[in-house]
Amino acid sequence: MKTCLANTSLALSLAALLGACPSVAGEALNSLDQAVLDMTSGGALLEVVEQPPRTVWELGAVVGAPESESAPRIMAVTPGAAAQRMGLRTGDRLLAVNEQPLPAGSEGASLLRQALSSAEGQIAFEVQRDNQIVPLEGPLDRTDVPGYRLEIATTAASSGGGAGDGSSCARVSTFDVSPRTQELHRAVLIAIDGELPGPLSAATFRITPGKHVLKVAEAIDGYEFTPVQLRQRNRQMLDVRYKELELVAEPGITYRLAAKLHRDQRHQIYSGNYWEPVIWKESPEPCR
Repeated sequence: MKTCLANTSLALSLAALLGACPSVAGEALNSLDQAVLDMTSGGALLEVVEQPPRTVWELGAVVGAPESESAPRIMAVTPGAAAQRMGLRTGDRLLAVNEQPLPAGSEGASLLRQALSSAEGQIAFEVQRDNQIVPLEGPLDRTDVPGYRLEIATTAASSGGGAGDGSSCARVSTFDVSPRTQELHRAVLIAIDGELPGPLSAATFRITPGKHVLKVAEAIDGYEFTPVQLRQRNRQMLDVRYKELELVAEPGITYRLAAKLHRDQRHQIYSGNYWEPVIWKESPEPCR
């Protein structure tokens, strides 16, 4: 647990951010700047971001997922972090996580992110090292993230109906601001119309107006499940893990995507009935 993060809700501001924990102030500011730019780049008049306190489990490694390789590869390991403690090394190829095979490219990276987000402090890998298959497992590093509420007001982008007014496209956002009080959790966008949506780090994806098919995976918080349900969830087949959502996009609209948990169906992990992808909010935001 990182002691520089308080467990109480915070009203985020630069003064509080800089004064709370100077050792991470620069990194925190960069993350906050990126989040603000992502939310306001479409010209929104007002955004409200609210997040309850939560626990994040971290591996402490840089993982590359080139399409040319058959599995994600460890590119770097943070000294003293969970990855190093469990024996991961630079150059290791991650064949499976929690008994779930990891394919190449962004799909494998998405599955790894999903496994980390649903972890309850433990993770297991099957690693290819040289010509050997090595099983590794161990505890992840825990970070307790405080709850917060952030309001951002910006100047609306000009809209005159011309080619540059942002009305000729729409956007899909997986930025995780969905309210947990409505059983809404983070979703991972795997594909749009059968194609990779964009960079792994992206949270907003531009699309053309019209009908689209979104391929979605859930990244529901792990604390929502029992240990048995978590093991079942990690062993799901890919055709159950992913679900499709049809979207008829209108120009100048940002569609916020989430995974809705059906709490009374959590015993039906293998069937996939415990969740569904949903558009939980539509925001008029001219896209660029």
